Amino acid sequence: MGNLGAASWETVAVLGIVTVLLFPFSLASSWKMTALRLGEERAASFGIDVGRLRFFSLLRVSLLAATAVAFVGTVGFIGLVGPHIARLMVGEDHRFLLPASLCSGALVMSLASVASKTLVPGMLLPVGIVTSLVGLPIFFVLIHRRRRRP
Repeated sequence: MGNLGAASWETVAVLGIVTVLLFPFSLASSWKMTALRLGEERAASFGIDVGRLRFFSLLRVSLLAATAVAFVGTVGFIGLVGPHIARLMVGEDHRFLLPASLCSGALVMSLASVASKTLVPGMLLPVGIVTSLVGLPIFFVLIHRRRRRP
């Protein structure tokens, strides 16, 4: 499930460097990503090379996810729940959604880490279990809401 027990300042530095290097490229393409939410044809009509945008977006996401998983393991649901929480708070515009996703994911991870240390006195729960307990109800709510839409 993943765990933060092996985290050190060196791993935090590597994660920070990767994030600092890739985040400006994500922000630079935020308008294009927002336009892509309108559909491929509409995004292409705005002059966006959809194939190139998807390739570089997937490359950035893969590098960020691989770096995080390499250091802390598969900490379930944070990479998926954080953006959904952020989307509920700030909407669909990627100029605001990307920074909000970064902050909400970090906040959920920090709160899950604190909860994993305090829920059962004298025992350290894997943080992945706590994030799953947070993530599953959120996903059930999102799936239920999506089924209600026409």
